[in-house]
Amino acid sequence: FQAEDGIRDVERSRGLGDVYKRQYLLHLMWSRFAGDPHQQNPVDYIFYAAWRGYLPTSTLVLALVSALVVAPLAEEFFFRVLFYGGLRRVVGVAPAMIAASFVFAVLHSFASTVPVFALGLLLCYLYERTGSFWAVAFAHFLNNAFTLALLYLLFC
Repeated sequence: FQAEDGIRDVERSRGLGDVYKRQYLLHLMWSRFAGDPHQQNPVDYIFYAAWRGYLPTSTLVLALVSALVVAPLAEEFFFRVLFYGGLRRVVGVAPAMIAASFVFAVLHSFASTVPVFALGLLLCYLYERTGSFWAVAFAHFLNNAFTLALLYLLFC
């Protein structure tokens, strides 16, 4: 499961549409720029191996629950409600958005720092506009679901 495999799969996957292909290729280019081109997010390996039948179904179910339920709830509570909410009172909205998004991005895969930083900014903005934990948790769920669907379509 290497970055080059992803390029071949993108070229073969005519049904995805150009937008998704470009997004994935941009991620691959950023991965090459940011570091080792073969370094993948360990979560990608778990899903890939489970979808290919190399891991038990229970592992896939646990990984899906973790990515689609636990991560959005836990991360949004910590990063948006506690971290951003507390920092916003001290330094203001814009600096708090940047700081919370930066920490959110750095704690994810290095290769995806820039897109995750942008997602963090979007989630902070959504939280600021709605004041709703559930809105940002659902948006995070949608992002993770889209990413998993894209991984599945590209690699399985």
